[in-house]
Amino acid sequence: MKASTPTSFSHLLELLKSPDEQFGRVIFANDWQVPEPFSYQVNFPRLEIVVSGQYTNIVSTPEGVKTHTLVGGEALYIAPNCWNKPDWQHSCSVLSLLYGRRQLGFSLVNKRANVAGFYGVQKFSVPMRAGFAVDNILEALNALAK
Repeated sequence: MKASTPTSFSHLLELLKSPDEQFGRVIFANDWQVPEPFSYQVNFPRLEIVVSGQYTNIVSTPEGVKTHTLVGGEALYIAPNCWNKPDWQHSCSVLSLLYGRRQLGFSLVNKRANVAGFYGVQKFSVPMRAGFAVDNILEALNALAK
């Protein structure tokens, strides 16, 4: 995606729905191997969309533990109870969609290479009801992850 670092969720969502932007590959993290130390593992699905920069992760795949570097327009899907371990070495902006049972969380994290910590971190959530299209989408993504 051709974007500078977004300053708000509304700006970011406008960018993501732009017909000029194309999404690239989606990497699926799973739980085929024991989680790496200090990896992220939660009981709900997550979709991490790289807005800009390079986002490198160690993930579990059927072929073993692999390292993937994603760039703007690519995404990482982590099914429930599966894990990933970002290395945060490069500059990047990552939007995480966190699919809870009753809410959809948004987390925007910006990282600069060679600088400790994050900047411009934004978090937001909205109520989400069951029985809608998102349930079917998550079911399909979880099936693909397996």
